[in-house]
Amino acid sequence: MYRYDCNLDIRELNFESLLLLYNKQFYKKLSRSELEKLIEQHIAQSNADHCIPICSYKHNQLTAFCIIHIYEEERIKDVGNLTFSLLISDLKENTLKILFNMIFKEIKLREYDFKFIVGPIHNSILIPRGYRFSDDNIYTYGMPDNYAKIATELENSGAIKKKDIIEIVYKYKEDDVILTSLDKRILNRLSNIQFHIVNKKEISKINQEISEAYNNIWNNNWGFSKITPELISIAAENIPNVMGLIAKKNNNIIGFTMMQHSENIGRAFMAGVLDSYKNSGLSIALISSLSKIAIEKGIYTYSIGWMLENNISIINTMKKFTKYGNSKIRKYRIYEINLNNN
Repeated sequence: MYRYDCNLDIRELNFESLLLLYNKQFYKKLSRSELEKLIEQHIAQSNADHCIPICSYKHNQLTAFCIIHIYEEERIKDVGNLTFSLLISDLKENTLKILFNMIFKEIKLREYDFKFIVGPIHNSILIPRGYRFSDDNIYTYGMPDNYAKIATELENSGAIKKKDIIEIVYKYKEDDVILTSLDKRILNRLSNIQFHIVNKKEISKINQEISEAYNNIWNNNWGFSKITPELISIAAENIPNVMGLIAKKNNNIIGFTMMQHSENIGRAFMAGVLDSYKNSGLSIALISSLSKIAIEKGIYTYSIGWMLENNISIINTMKKFTKYGNSKIRKYRIYEINLNNN
């Protein structure tokens, strides 16, 4: 009754059935060519040693699909050697439980002794992590846009919480003055630091410097995966309306923040400062300066996302920035599925 296939060339996938399942599960509907491109992106940008599309069937009807990533050595910090991304399902009872049974069966046939799989997670900054488990009509570019039922079915299949990623959706209010002006004491502390506005061409031009700074800033965080200069350039080229603010001292990047906007929502992402500049006010200066530019462009709704739930100081700082405006916290969950539960 049930079978699976994981030896497919992606050109052999049943895209007609896969597209129907995808568009029932996600808020933003795709065309066939867009889905093909998305699957290719998940595979091409993976830094795994083995990247395997897997399909499960019931009575020869496609019921679920995902891409599994096998790492001989861990490359996404504290996540393990087996992950999945782009999970698509008919969301019927037991469909996901059967899919994960098939995944563990295939892993055993390949002579790996992995006891759990984590996802949805990917090493690329261009691919969203986690699934949201509440439905609303706000879709943020670059964040998971699934309907909540997939999260419910994951938990029904035995998936347990691994990590939550926090997003604050915020409507600007003038009372939040910190978003447009800086305390003079902060400015005085940072007087020997140079700030540079960069567009997508300039981001690509200094991709080596940005990737080195990013890797230095985030390398100790859960879920960190080393970023390459090439991926910075791909991001700059593909993310719409991207702009950034770089902080330099002695001609070296010590902090940065990036923002993009589409459909009248600005999204702050890929921000950080070196450890030696934490608590110096540099993070506040970067966010405030870039926010002021965005507000002057007429962007008043913001997504402040990609914050790990245990990064309490970052979350609290963002809450201070959004204290008076209309804000909402949304969570996106990354799951762990254990072999013993399937």
